Amino acid sequence: MDKHFIKVENLAVDYQTRQGTLRALDNISFSVAEGEFLTLVGPSGCGKSTLLRVLAGFVPIAAGSVIVKSEPVVGPHYSRGVVFQQANLYPWFTAQGNVEFGLKARKIAQQEREQMAESMLKLVGLWDFRNAFPYELSGGMQQRVSIARSLANHPEILLMDEPFSALDEFTRTQLQEEIKTIWQKQNQTIVFVTHNVDEALYLSSTIIVMASKPGRITEIVKPTFNQHESALTAREVRSLPEFLDKRNHLINLIEDAHIAAFGNERQ
Repeated sequence: MDKHFIKVENLAVDYQTRQGTLRALDNISFSVAEGEFLTLVGPSGCGKSTLLRVLAGFVPIAAGSVIVKSEPVVGPHYSRGVVFQQANLYPWFTAQGNVEFGLKARKIAQQEREQMAESMLKLVGLWDFRNAFPYELSGGMQQRVSIARSLANHPEILLMDEPFSALDEFTRTQLQEEIKTIWQKQNQTIVFVTHNVDEALYLSSTIIVMASKPGRITEIVKPTFNQHESALTAREVRSLPEFLDKRNHLINLIEDAHIAAFGNERQ
């Protein structure tokens, strides 16, 4: 495997505001190996989603470099699939039609795109709902379709921006287990954004903790129990002593980052 499938060096991102130029990200450097599950956590406003959008090619950079497979990221590309917080499905298409949409835009032949849509909908457990329209699906099912739509393009990198945050806890846990299974089965490279520390620890092979003003990396954490306890459910993983230790450590890091940025005192 390429040890630097994704390589970010000295990245800076600026936004223009009415008050002038705002540095949103500064001196960001990290690498992602092929097949790694990297999660970004940190307080609100630290630039997690901005960094994900840089990787997607949606946001220009002010300095530094973002390299994927030895090529600079200069714009969006189907090899980098994106799943957002909301499913954003086309309401006039069925589940299968939504999954096939990007393939059709790429002029993939009908038989091939039907086969790919079938494969992905089966992967996320929705083949029986292939003819359902989005309004006929629950929020969790809609997000499954969104994931299937991204995976249908066989992206080299799957970028996920708080994809489960709008779901109830039970559905969220189900989808966490499903995306972890997909990652393990397909050796998919995933970059994931969440506010949920438990979610980050359960899913990730690497966690980047960020702070704000400007957005920057404070620590990189490796939850090693995920490498040898992969058969455990989310509930079982969350009872491991190492999980609890890492959880407290991450929460303290994020609290400290919030206090440093906004001056709040611990209660």
